[in-house]
Amino acid sequence: MRAFVSILAVTIAISGAALAQPHQPSPQQQAAAAQAAQAQAEAQAVQPGDDQLTCDQLQAQMIASVNDPTVRANTNDAGAIAQHQQQQAMAAERRINAQAAPNLATSIIGSFIPGVGAAAAAAQNAQMAQEEADAKAHAAENQAQTNQMMGDMTNIMPQMARGQRLYQLAQAKQCAFLNGPPPGAAPSH
Repeated sequence: MRAFVSILAVTIAISGAALAQPHQPSPQQQAAAAQAAQAQAEAQAVQPGDDQLTCDQLQAQMIASVNDPTVRANTNDAGAIAQHQQQQAMAAERRINAQAAPNLATSIIGSFIPGVGAAAAAAQNAQMAQEEADAKAHAAENQAQTNQMMGDMTNIMPQMARGQRLYQLAQAKQCAFLNGPPPGAAPSH
């Protein structure tokens, strides 16, 4: 358990350091850029003639917005990144769990046999140093992936804002397609 807490503390510390690196925008800068992109996208989402669109036209435009190649690519990329990060977390958890029993056994044996505790401590220190290096590498990789996802989200804000605008218009017109399955969904049997 102590090893887990130490690893967690190191990971958090390294993640914080990765966020503060000067060549990367700060979280505040990223948030400000995202807000500016959102405001611009929302302003561009309103198009002349929107109020005259029929429910069928609204639905067709919503489907086109969701199926936009940029949206699809970014959705696929975000899914792959999330899956990779989940696999990293699961692998770290497996490593920690695999070490719990041997560490406990070594601790118990070390209390009865002189010298075993010191050897075990040296081995654990070496292992912790490696885990710290791995955690630092993973934190940097995860930060780069998070930055990529933020950029990708900014890239699809126009489609998202337009889709929201179309949805609001469809709600105002009480379009029947809003009560059915989502556009493009496979029919249920």
